[in-house]
Amino acid sequence: MQFMWTTSPLGKLHCISVRKRRIAISVAALASLFVLAGVAASVAAFKLAFDYDPALVANIGGVLTLSEAEKRESDYRHKIEALREEVAAAREQLGQLHVLKDEFAKLASPRATRAAPAERKSVPGRGGPHIALTAEDTGVGSFDTARAQAEELNARLKQVHSDWRQELLRLERLPMAAPLADMHGLSSSYGVRLDPFTHSPARHEGIDISAAAGTPILATASGVVRRVAADPQYGRMVDIDHGNGYLTRYAHALAINVKPGERVHRGMPIGAVGSTGRSTAPHLHYEVRLNNQAQNPLEYGLRRD
Repeated sequence: MQFMWTTSPLGKLHCISVRKRRIAISVAALASLFVLAGVAASVAAFKLAFDYDPALVANIGGVLTLSEAEKRESDYRHKIEALREEVAAAREQLGQLHVLKDEFAKLASPRATRAAPAERKSVPGRGGPHIALTAEDTGVGSFDTARAQAEELNARLKQVHSDWRQELLRLERLPMAAPLADMHGLSSSYGVRLDPFTHSPARHEGIDISAAAGTPILATASGVVRRVAADPQYGRMVDIDHGNGYLTRYAHALAINVKPGERVHRGMPIGAVGSTGRSTAPHLHYEVRLNNQAQNPLEYGLRRD
């Protein structure tokens, strides 16, 4: 290829020959120069950005500094630790619920019917390959999701535990336990009976249980002692307030060993069987009252713990 030019209409003609190969080499060299200049500019820009705002570089170019990488790793460690703590708290709540379940079972069933733990005679056969769970298996998509699920589970378990504890306290205040360890001496039932002194029909607002003098009298539910007195009819007696309108009365005692205002728990000895007041022989007169109305004590089960 030739390029020709002149400096004037009558001037000397100048001519230069250029080969195609030389043109290609020149263009390639120029392009390489531009590429190298671009790379150098990019490196300089990233270096300047790192010095000025590393977070901006990470967002634009997906590049992390060493400090950013360490921070991210630290964040993951904290998330994992928080998740472990939530799971541990949930497991603890489950353990407490199991304890409450056992207390409910004990409270709701007589000793004679409580099943003893079965002895495991042999280990059941189980096996198969171990395959680790994936996020899809567990439904956990991220640390934050897993932690939120664990926190929700822990909150629900705490609420269930609180509800069960309240229900247990309510049951402990119901007069369902037996006032004597041996209840086989029932000598007079609730309702209409023949009065032991007049031998005529009369209303009996409790039950009488014959027992040897000095036999321990037991509180049938948790509560607060409201009254201790020596009454002409009831003899030495004690009233226990169990809340929710319930009150129990223990009469004809030889002795009372609790005081007004004292808190008692279910099964606690509160006195001794006697024959004080209007009584023919040593026995316990036991009443259950709800909102000051006499109830049949036998309808409350009178469990023997």
